[in-house]
Amino acid sequence: RSLKQMSEEGASALLQDLDDGMSLNRVGLVDEGELLVVAGDVGDLFRRLGLDQVLEEPDFSLVPKFSWQEIQQKGVDGAVFYVEGTKLLASDWGYSAGLIFKAAFRGQTLSPREVRTLRRAFKDTTTFIPFIIILI
Repeated sequence: RSLKQMSEEGASALLQDLDDGMSLNRVGLVDEGELLVVAGDVGDLFRRLGLDQVLEEPDFSLVPKFSWQEIQQKGVDGAVFYVEGTKLLASDWGYSAGLIFKAAFRGQTLSPREVRTLRRAFKDTTTFIPFIIILI
């Protein structure tokens, strides 16, 4: 069945349900022509969203196929990404330790920029720990 036939049948069934249940059609609250327009608009929305293909048989030719080399390269790229991110986090920790030493032991006041850097490093650390637990 086509989507238009389904929407028209659905509109008729909905109108019948409304007519049986609450007698809206007899009172004049629901016009059958307006309901058919809405049903057509729903069908058009399905087509624009690509949902009309969901109602048809699945097309497995659209499923992407990856070669072993592509999968391996994506794994290597992911590992490199995590290693580089860990290096950046370690450098942030080193800089933050220096800022803490500066404030705690030298008695110097941190600038607003240094305070923001410490807060960012702390937030990164609090995000990193649960992430590692989930990753492992």
